[in-house]
Amino acid sequence: PFFIYYHGGGWTSGDIETGDENCRLLCARNTLCVLNVDYRLTPEHAFPAAINDAYDAFEWAAENAQTEFNADLSSGFIVGGVSSGANMASVIAYLVRDNKITPPITGLLLSIPCCLMPQAFDLVPQWKEELLSMEQNKNSDLLDLQSYKQLTQAPPDEPRISFLLNPVHYNLPMRAYFQIVGLDPIRDEGLLFARLLRDYSGAKTLVHMYDGLPHGFWRFQQLPASKEWAEDLFEGTKFLLNGGKDGMVVKGGIQINDWAQDSLRSL
Repeated sequence: PFFIYYHGGGWTSGDIETGDENCRLLCARNTLCVLNVDYRLTPEHAFPAAINDAYDAFEWAAENAQTEFNADLSSGFIVGGVSSGANMASVIAYLVRDNKITPPITGLLLSIPCCLMPQAFDLVPQWKEELLSMEQNKNSDLLDLQSYKQLTQAPPDEPRISFLLNPVHYNLPMRAYFQIVGLDPIRDEGLLFARLLRDYSGAKTLVHMYDGLPHGFWRFQQLPASKEWAEDLFEGTKFLLNGGKDGMVVKGGIQINDWAQDSLRSL
């Protein structure tokens, strides 16, 4: 199997070192080949440089993974990432469908995915009642609404970043694993995307919801929840490769202790 990974960092920071440890562990524990992709960042490189790089990497892998890495893409071809990386992985799933690229993506691994920039919310009034977290968590630690709005200068109606604006959501990968956190402004758009995959593509989705925690909480490795998040990555990858029970698992009652709360607010 083959997994293409895109790091997070809000399109403005990060590199292949950002997710290197998890990529290596996924490779070793799940016996699959992992391609860790770097891409150009804003503001030095304006949109759509990052998604163009991400898509170029996908096309190269689809054509060369078997000969370069002896990877059997028919046994699993996963695309995923964290935050902005999860956004690009999702955008690529739509582009692969529209451009009829083969072999097809078999699974999406989406950790705290950005799915719809806040400037685009007015374009989807039909989902207003499902998208409450942007207001509920607008002052959340690690990612607040004002900071989020400044991450990209892409047009608000651009589906290569606000991919939920795509008019149709069918013929997408048939398995998807989500990691979503309760105090995240982008919580509800991830839940919405999981629903759209189920309703329109017939996908099997597994969602792990980490209640009471903010965007990117696992940067604080002393938190027990951070270890659980890492372990769940392995379980989510197994689900994408082998199937299993889908649905949502709420990691309820997880609270941030005093030292972690102080650390979060000092960032």
